[in-house]
Amino acid sequence: MEYYLYGTDGNKIGPLQQSELKQYNITDDTLIWREGFTDWIQFSELPEYSSLIEKIPPPVKKNDGLGCGGEIAIMILSLIGAFVLPFLWIVVGACVIILITKLLKR
Repeated sequence: MEYYLYGTDGNKIGPLQQSELKQYNITDDTLIWREGFTDWIQFSELPEYSSLIEKIPPPVKKNDGLGCGGEIAIMILSLIGAFVLPFLWIVVGACVIILITKLLKR
């Protein structure tokens, strides 16, 4: 049996064999059509859905970051660094000037 998917760009993808469906990021809401249907239906409404769902792995969930806690920690450390580092350079500069002044007075 040949299937067609309704792509996110509005174009149809297919014809696809049942074994080829797993190559696409199919969710329950993905529109699908095959011969005998009068219109596009959601994948979850497909009569053979239960037999296909076992063969199609779920979409891969991508972990893009450290999570909210990690991102907040990085932001806080960045803000601290933005204020502390210039202050440290001023302190180091002042110490160097004092040291040079003391050395020149000897």
